Order: sequence, then structure tokens, then C-alpha cells
Amino acid sequence: LTAGILATGMVMPVFAQDEVITPQSADYGYYVDNYKKNGESGVKDTIDNPANGVLSEMLKYFTPGTSWDNGTILNKTIHEMNIAESSKIRNGASESQQVLAFYDDVRDKNYSMISGLGIYADEFKKGTNAKTSVTEIPADADTVKYSDAYKDNGKWADADSTYGGIVELVTALRNGAASTSPAKKYYKYMRPFRWSRLNGEYPQTTIISSLKPQEKAAPSNDGGYPSGHTNGANLAAIAMAYAVPQQYSQMMLRSSELGNSRIVAGMHSCLDVIGGRMMSTAIAAANLNAEDNAAVKAKAVADGQKLVETVGAASDYESYQKDKETYLYRMTYNLKLDNA
Repeated sequence: LTAGILATGMVMPVFAQDEVITPQSADYGYYVDNYKKNGESGVKDTIDNPANGVLSEMLKYFTPGTSWDNGTILNKTIHEMNIAESSKIRNGASESQQVLAFYDDVRDKNYSMISGLGIYADEFKKGTNAKTSVTEIPADADTVKYSDAYKDNGKWADADSTYGGIVELVTALRNGAASTSPAKKYYKYMRPFRWSRLNGEYPQTTIISSLKPQEKAAPSNDGGYPSGHTNGANLAAIAMAYAVPQQYSQMMLRSSELGNSRIVAGMHSCLDVIGGRMMSTAIAAANLNAEDNAAVKAKAVADGQKLVETVGAASDYESYQKDKETYLYRMTYNLKLDNA
């Protein structure tokens, strides 16, 4: 069987040969050559911003308006499926999923992704002094806004540590022209709870009670597409997976879980999460391709293998098939025309 490996960690179908995935130049050029323009003056609010352009398929479904609430839905079927599936996930979430959604919202995304390292996670935390200030859900979380005291890059773990190379690679990807703010401001696609409030015909979607204080008061500066939490988590996960390939599939699954948590939280729709994953994959590819990250990559890989050797055990992935099905569902959330 001739096959390649997707960035998802899954096997690429035999029909997806090299000629099918030949790089295509967009209006802004090749993303890996122009990604640093994200947020630059003159392009950040236009389709010429590479970060906006890499998400441009969204324009087939939705035309941004002049304000946060006057965009035009071009594909009503996809839009309604998106809101309906998001509502289904939010309203059908278990208590444990809602607890995870709180932690995945409030904690630093880099710290959250450590669990994807599996049997290597505890040693990584110990060797990098990784930490979070959010260890429980406060009783007054439904009225008081909480935040991780170590959420900024460089605080969640020590770069000058036993496995500091991995920390540095996470930081390089997270800081590599990776902001979703320009894209959010450009697309102006509302969060699901705002669609529910704006139009009574949509299924009811609310933010889970423990995260209600996280809602921004000004919707004009709070677009949903793409999901910033998903973007950040996926960048951290890809960096860790690059350094510890033994955990590649589990890291990608953990990243998709955090994206799903954003839907469980009521903060984002399925399309928002898909957009966050797409954008972060492009950002990661660009930063890993950059010559100025060569030394950081090499150090991260060396520290990753040191981590594996220190633990001295092989990762056992017994639930691969089930996890693969879960991951594939989260790639599209079944948002398909004619459900085909």
C-alpha cells in the first residue's frame, strides 16, 4: 500500500498522491514564505493577510459584514448544520466534559497539552517545572472570572531546564505570527451563543455556568472564527509531538479534545474549531520550515528523546482505532452537504 502520513497522524488514502497535494500559490503567495505578515499594518484586516487567506474557504459559506452582526450567510445548510451540531455537543455534554471544558478554557494551553504526552507527562512536568494555578473549579466560578497565573509563554514551564528545548519549540510556534485576532476581526462570524440570541430559529446554545464570567461584554471585538484556544493548543501539541513522535497520535487527539471542549463550553461552534485547527497547522508548518528555528527544533528533538529514555518505557496505544474515529469526526463534525 502506497501511503503518506497526514499532519493528523492518520494514514493518507492511496488516492492522495503527491500530485494531488502539490503546493498551490494563493493571492498572498505561499503561506510558508509570507506567514510573518499576519497582523502587519496594511494587510491585517484584508484577505491579503496570509492568516486570513489560509481560511478563505469560509468565504464560500459566509460573507463578513461591516459589523459583528450583519454578515451574510451564503450557505444556509452548512451554517444551520454548524449551529445545530454545536448545540447538540454543548447540550449533550456530560459533567466530566464540562469540568474539562472549564480547565481547557482557563489554563494555559501549553500546560493543558502536556497530558497528551501520556506516560511521559509527569517526568516532563518535573523536568521543566511546568505548573498551573488552576487546580480546581472555584465555588464562585459562575460569578467570578478566573485565569491561570502562569498562562503567558515562558511562565508555564522553564526553558532553562532538563527538557527546555521542548519548551522553547512550543514558544517558537506559539509566537510565530500565530495570532488569531486579525482573522477574528476580518471574518466577524459570531460565537454560537450569540447566534442563538440573535435569531430564535436556531437551537439554544449557552455558555456553561462555570465560564459565564469569561464572556466578553463587547461582541464587536469577540468573533468566533477561528478559535484562538484551538489554535494555541494545536500549536503546542504539534511542537510536543515533533519532539516526542512516540506520542504523535495522542498529542493530536488531545489537541482535538481541547477544540471540542470549546464547543462543550458553548464558546465556539464546530466551524470555529475547524478554522483554529486549519490555521494552526499552517502556522506550525511555516515555523517548522523556517531556517531560524533549525537549532530550536534540533534541541527539542534531543530533549524529547532524552525524556523518552529517562522514563524508560514504551507508550502503549491500546485505544488507537477508537481514538482515530473520534479524531476523524472532529475534523469535520459531519458538516457535509447532503450528508454525503
